[in-house]
Amino acid sequence: MEFKVNGESIFESISEAARIAGGSHSAAGKLVMIEAHSGGLSVSSGNGDRSVIFEHPLINCRYSGLDILEYGKLAADGRMLSEVIRKIPGRLSIKASTSHKILINSMDKQISAAIAGFPLDQFPDRAHVEFPYIYPLEASDLAAGLRNTAASAAKTSSRPILEGINLAFDENGLTFTATDSSRLAMWKADGSAGFSQSFTLPARNAAELLKLIGKSPSGEAAIYISDSQAVFATSTFRFCSSLLTGRFPSSEKLKPEGCKTELVINRKHLLQGVKRTMIFAGEKRSSLVSIQAKDENSIIISSPVSEMGMIEEVQELQSIRGETEASAVINGSYLADALIGTESEYIKIRLYGTMKPILISSPGEANYFHLISPVRTASGMFLGKGQVQNQD
Repeated sequence: MEFKVNGESIFESISEAARIAGGSHSAAGKLVMIEAHSGGLSVSSGNGDRSVIFEHPLINCRYSGLDILEYGKLAADGRMLSEVIRKIPGRLSIKASTSHKILINSMDKQISAAIAGFPLDQFPDRAHVEFPYIYPLEASDLAAGLRNTAASAAKTSSRPILEGINLAFDENGLTFTATDSSRLAMWKADGSAGFSQSFTLPARNAAELLKLIGKSPSGEAAIYISDSQAVFATSTFRFCSSLLTGRFPSSEKLKPEGCKTELVINRKHLLQGVKRTMIFAGEKRSSLVSIQAKDENSIIISSPVSEMGMIEEVQELQSIRGETEASAVINGSYLADALIGTESEYIKIRLYGTMKPILISSPGEANYFHLISPVRTASGMFLGKGQVQNQD
C-alpha cells in the first residue's frame, strides 16, 4: 500500500490509537493498523478491552492532502510511527513494502526513514458483531452524561459492576448512572430510545471515550449495543468497548423524600471553599467538610479541628427554603467532584435530616443530580458557628 499525506493531519490519530492500545501487555495490543481504501484512510488499534478507529475521508483531502496511490494495509508500532511522523514536517510519502518495512519520505526535505512493520495476522482480529440496538444522540450529550457521572464510579470494589457507568435506554431517553455505594450520580438525556435496554461501561473506558469526544464535542453521535460490546460513533471515530457483566443496582428509589432545607448557592464559590477545607485533610482522601446554615442569607463551610489547624468561612446564599438550622458533614472530595461535573452558575443543595443523604442538583434543571451519604463524626470534631475566632 502507498499514500501521500500531510503528516500533521494523521499524527494525532496515530498517537491516540497508540495510547488507547497501550493498556495491553501483548505486543499485538500495541500495534496500530492503517488501511488505505476507496473512501480514504482508517487508523485503528485496540486490545481485548477496547478498540478505536479514526477515519480520514478523501472528501477532506484539501486539508489532509491525502492521495492514495495503492490500496492496502500496514501494521506498525504506534508510538514509533507517530514519533517519526511528528519529527518529519510537511507532506509525506508512506509506503509498506512486502518485507514488512514501512518507508517514510519527506516530500519537502531530504529526509527518509524506514521502520519495522508487522505481519497483519499479528493485529488483533476484529470479529464481526451484530448490534441490534442503535441510539442516536448529540456528542455533547454523550460527553455531559459521562462527565457528570464518571467520578462516582467505584475505583475498586468487591462488586466489579460498580466500577462502571450504567447506560439505560427507554421511552424517556438515556440515563447515565454511577455509584460507589457512598455516592450516586445520575444524568439524563431527553429523547425516546424506542427500546428498553441497559449496559455498564467500564469507567476506565469511559475516561478514554470522554477524551476522544473532547477533541470534537459537537455534532451527532450514535451508540450501537450488543450483548457484550458497545460502539460509540461520531463523524471522526468509532470507539468499541467491552461491557461489565452483572446486574447494576436499581437507583429508582434512592432519591430521598421530605426535604427539610433547600439551599441555592454560587457553584464556583462553593467549590473554592470546599477546596480550601481540603487543605487541612493532609494526605487523607476522605477529607470532611461541614455545611451549616448561619442565617437566612449565608452558610458556614468548615473543616474539622485537627493538629494541622482548621478553616471556616461564610458564604452568601442566593436563597434558602425550610429550616434555617440545618447542617451536614460529608466527604469533601465527593462534593468537589459533584460541583466540578456541572457547569451551572448556581447549585441547589437539599438536606433531608440527620444522617440522611444530601442531594445536589442544578436549579431549573431536572436532568441530573448527585446523592452523597453523610459521615458520622465524633463530638467536638467541628467547632460551632463562628468559633474559630475564639480559639486561643
